[in-house]
Amino acid sequence: MNKYILLCIIPYALIGCAKNMEHNDITYVFKNESYSLTKDCISELKQLNNESSNTLIYIQLNKTPNCAEKLNTLFTTHVNEDVTTYFKKQIISKTHIASSINSESGYRMLLPNEKVTLDIIQHYNNLN
Repeated sequence: MNKYILLCIIPYALIGCAKNMEHNDITYVFKNESYSLTKDCISELKQLNNESSNTLIYIQLNKTPNCAEKLNTLFTTHVNEDVTTYFKKQIISKTHIASSINSESGYRMLLPNEKVTLDIIQHYNNLN
């Protein structure tokens, strides 16, 4: 019986993740939850100069219940687990969560290449 319930729940969880990635925003996918970073949550987004590459961005979120507070809670809840980050439905990062974050104070994200970095900045700058 428990196996049957688990098999029924998995497709719904996958549908929920797919629904959150219908748009092209950055989406963080945790074990059983996801969070899409909308433009209205971002207070600052910029490319950082990195000596070895141009693939580092800085993101600071607004401290509101649906923005920084929600993402912070997800990271705290999933410490010692993995998070996969998507942009335009493509994986851009998969990492292990070592500690909680304070996204209202800003955080850095290393990206696979400069094209992805510029695409993200352009995407959020072009949203109305």
